[in-house]
Amino acid sequence: LKRFSLSDSKPCSTNYVDEDADVRLMLLVQKGDANAFEELVRRYQNRLLGVLEHLVGRKDLAEDLAQEVFLRVYRARARYQPQAKFSTWLFTIANNLASNARRSLARRRGLALRRRRRGILAFGEIGDEGGGAADIDFAGGHRVA
Repeated sequence: LKRFSLSDSKPCSTNYVDEDADVRLMLLVQKGDANAFEELVRRYQNRLLGVLEHLVGRKDLAEDLAQEVFLRVYRARARYQPQAKFSTWLFTIANNLASNARRSLARRRGLALRRRRRGILAFGEIGDEGGGAADIDFAGGHRVA
């Protein structure tokens, strides 16, 4: 990986293995070291959870996404290449997952809003008029009263 230094505008090579202890830990994970993975989780779980909660606005969803981030890191261990700091890679995964979650939530909210406008209720939903189970065709999900 080549980067340019601002001081002399000459290309400089960055060796992330030498510069980033977390990259070295990830390379140990790649070799099957479970303790190295546990250490990465310990180092990043609180910060990752905070960032995800800020991005998605819900603690429960942020906790689920944090687990998914670490799961993806673990699953990608064989393909891992230290082309940036480990934290950059980790938070890129987190940001992508958070973006997907926000998009999914927005679609669900939009669908629920459209369904309510058309008077269609999902299984178990109760209308604003105070209707009960007798007002819903559970097989089709349509309002019948």
